[in-house]
Amino acid sequence: MATIKYQTVEELRNKIANFKGFSWGSMKTRTKFGTNKKSRLDKTPTDVMFGPSGITAFGTKYCGIGYDYRTSVNNKREKVNYVSSDEGWEPHSLPFGEWWNGSKVIIKHTLKNDTEPTYYLRVTYNSALSKKNTSELKINEGLNSLNEEQHKRLHEFITPKPPAKPAGENSQGLEEEDKIEVRTFKLENILELTFGGNTYIKE
Repeated sequence: MATIKYQTVEELRNKIANFKGFSWGSMKTRTKFGTNKKSRLDKTPTDVMFGPSGITAFGTKYCGIGYDYRTSVNNKREKVNYVSSDEGWEPHSLPFGEWWNGSKVIIKHTLKNDTEPTYYLRVTYNSALSKKNTSELKINEGLNSLNEEQHKRLHEFITPKPPAKPAGENSQGLEEEDKIEVRTFKLENILELTFGGNTYIKE
């Protein structure tokens, strides 16, 4: 396995954009943890509870890269016997952006009010390995762990997730535990990426 170092988003994009086929992989990420502006219970401002820099999440993700979404869902639908293979399932178009230069792993999207595009790596969670995903939350630009009170009250600053839809109502027609989960990660948030026989490390 080769270790490849890079410094910029463009370097990583160019190194992985032309990947063909499919590979299970892993990545280490650093992302801004999404919170509301204040507590849903007592209206405490988020910056008072967690500091002006907010919360940073450091994660390790296990995922599939370079998958064919349509084939993955249809194979799962047939495997769990919800439908026969001849009924088929067709995915919607990308929810945002477009594939960059014909790539099947990199999405290019220009955010509102931005002049330069943002690049994303599109992955899937559909493996026992994905259940091993980890996330560590820190404050002060990632220097300190949350204290006991911050951990206890964190739920107040997060919008609750809606309940999962039954198989007959979600787009894939699969139960929650069987669903093919698609995620996108900004390349700028990736610290290390391993797939296809290589490990890419941000310097």
